[in-house]
Amino acid sequence: RKLHIELGQTELHIIPGDSFVFKEKKKIDSIAVTGDTLHIKHTEKDSETFGLFKSYLFEKEIPPLKATLTVPYNVFFESITLEIGMGEFESKMPLKCKRSTLNVGLGSCSLEDFSVTDYFETACDMGSLTIQGTIDGPSKIQCGMGSLFIQGNLKGNSKIQCGMGTVELITQGNPNDYNYKTQVGMGSVQIGDKTFGGLSNKERFSSAAKNYFDIDCGMGSIIISFVDTFQEHTL
Repeated sequence: RKLHIELGQTELHIIPGDSFVFKEKKKIDSIAVTGDTLHIKHTEKDSETFGLFKSYLFEKEIPPLKATLTVPYNVFFESITLEIGMGEFESKMPLKCKRSTLNVGLGSCSLEDFSVTDYFETACDMGSLTIQGTIDGPSKIQCGMGSLFIQGNLKGNSKIQCGMGTVELITQGNPNDYNYKTQVGMGSVQIGDKTFGGLSNKERFSSAAKNYFDIDCGMGSIIISFVDTFQEHTL
């Protein structure tokens, strides 16, 4: 199974159940099953900029559509794709998949107990993204002016890019479990107890570790912390 969701000014909450059930308070743009893919789309045919203009024009906040998607506990998705514009996506149940692509514009996305086994890619523009879970295999993590937080096991090769936003990663283990290369502009990078900053600051650490961080930070902040066990983080 595959899950593909596109949200404009919409609040979508994932809840556990015995089968797939979608409930909304008003009609969405489209919901369909194509082959093995469940497509859910609600963008109101408006760009994010035009949505903000409407709110300003009418001098009041335009209420978002609210919906829930019930997902069985034992489902393993081939892929999960989320395109979050001005919307809000929240899941507090286990979501497991082989591959995942998450893109957040001005909205927010919160995932609890999220696991990816093969490949993970995310881009957070001006919104916020919070993830608790496990990411195996290669990953590409990009943050523009937003806020991105990941707590969980981060394994394999990870490419991390940050423009003017904030990236915080909390992973299990210690710094010696990771090779890394950093390039820092006017921002700052912290890996464990080591801090890198200053114009055109480049650092490299190599060992026999199988995990690798390729870090590029412009004017923002990237913090990578290592812990023995995870403490609860409120999404």
